[in-house]
Amino acid sequence: FMHSRLSCALMQQTYGVEVRHLPFAALRLPDAAALTSAARMAARTRLHLPGGSFAIATFGFVTPDKAPHDLVWALSMLRSWRIPASLTFVGEAPASLQRDLEDLAASLDLMGHIRFLGAVDETVWCDWLQAADAAVQLRAHTIGSVSAALMDCLTAGVPTVANLDLADAIDAPEAICRRVPDHLSAVLIAEQLAEIAAAGPAMSRHETIRRAYVADHTPERYAAALLAGLELS
Repeated sequence: FMHSRLSCALMQQTYGVEVRHLPFAALRLPDAAALTSAARMAARTRLHLPGGSFAIATFGFVTPDKAPHDLVWALSMLRSWRIPASLTFVGEAPASLQRDLEDLAASLDLMGHIRFLGAVDETVWCDWLQAADAAVQLRAHTIGSVSAALMDCLTAGVPTVANLDLADAIDAPEAICRRVPDHLSAVLIAEQLAEIAAAGPAMSRHETIRRAYVADHTPERYAAALLAGLELS
């Protein structure tokens, strides 16, 4: 079994073996009550996000293959287009990489608009899932990687930008997840984020689609599919 259809196909092409697809289970299943406009505004208040700002978050360990430099450049473009964007890295970054990103941000006059939170607890992680206006999750390789952080964004209904391979690996709904090519471009990332910003706070969070995606990726559904695949049910 593998969690990504892309990985299944790659295994078959490379080794000539048939691998069954077992869709990844969501690790966080938020209560719909936590995703209302009022709940999101309360989370923004807890995180001290200013009114009218366009808060972008990226979740998980910060590594070079997640294109963090492209995110900083995309932020610079958004602000040059007069979009009051900020970027928060919700996850730990190696010290040397963080310094490099901070140097880039400083050279682009972005230091007041970018934050590195480091490792965070469950409460802060979920607050950012509630509060973010948009999320970006990227991987520079194309091997059908499964991202638990991207799935967190989808199950919370956060308008998200992800590269094609990462999004397709977990069957991300197009209504929630905007895809950019795997050959990553800061310009294309910024353009997708600008479209989300243009839609404003009233943009549909596609609650029906979010709920359907959650229902398809529950631990119970995962366990049942695994047992059926092992012919134990």
